[in-house]
Amino acid sequence: MKAKWTVAVLAAVLAFGPAGAGQPQAEAFNVSGGGAACEEFSACRPALVVDGTRVFVVWVERAEDGTAVLMLARSTNGGDTFFPPQAVEVTRARGTQQPSLAVVSNGNLILAWSDQRTGDFDVYLAFSNDNGATWSWGPDREAINISGNDGDSLQPSLVGNGAGMFAVAWSDNSVDARVNPSGARDGFLRAGIDPGQTGVQFPSLGDAINVSRRFTPTRQSPAERPALALNGDLPAEVFVAWQQRGVGDEDVFFHQSAGFFPINVSDTPTVPSREPVIAAHRAAGGVPGVQVVLAWTEQSGSRSRILSQSTSGAGVSLTLPDF
Repeated sequence: MKAKWTVAVLAAVLAFGPAGAGQPQAEAFNVSGGGAACEEFSACRPALVVDGTRVFVVWVERAEDGTAVLMLARSTNGGDTFFPPQAVEVTRARGTQQPSLAVVSNGNLILAWSDQRTGDFDVYLAFSNDNGATWSWGPDREAINISGNDGDSLQPSLVGNGAGMFAVAWSDNSVDARVNPSGARDGFLRAGIDPGQTGVQFPSLGDAINVSRRFTPTRQSPAERPALALNGDLPAEVFVAWQQRGVGDEDVFFHQSAGFFPINVSDTPTVPSREPVIAAHRAAGGVPGVQVVLAWTEQSGSRSRILSQSTSGAGVSLTLPDF
């Protein structure tokens, strides 16, 4: 049964006074207008990005013919009000889901999502240099398929920076006779340059990288829920976190583009650690290097908690490799 999903953005956040008492919350702003029908909440979770006073929200709406399209609403006053939503037409296909949105150089936007237009799920990208009014990747006004394989490519995560760099990660169960004969889920990554800034076409930038790097994966140990961070330098460093089932329950793993093997940052073999998020920024107080911060959910019976780990030195000192 389809659950109705209405995307709403808070006009104000919950504030606390000196004594810690909560202030009344402002009424949410309905950016989607009419309802949007989604089969699963996880498949159509909205994506949001903020660039100064510009706010962009993207979500899934399904049509009666079984296709779906991503809708975009835009604000120019920090989210106080929104223009009426409009369709991102290059996304109309069966199975459209899981959008991710990023701002790159000069305020350009890049959008990632997964859909079934080729039969299986692939990850697609589209680019906009006019505040989301039009989307394409090239002169033919089409999106670009960046996974392009025989497996199901899902859960895209997208990040960009002001230097014009961006990266996309996703979970993929493509069969590879050398490293993944069983078709287990691994995490993959591609990085690129803002096409509006350079004119460089994404396919020329090489194949996707298997960041989870498991040479004996199984279907019972998927690498899923990738999250990305990107520093603002050139050349940019990319930081990836994901959840992966190992010997016991799921753990949160971390990888950095400098090239060392994945690191188990939760290391809880009997307690599931899931849904990682990650951020990277220049270390404060004159400390050299990049500060990397991760957070994730740990579930033990009926008790859950949010854990976080932070390190400078681009994440090298998070923990010793668990291999």
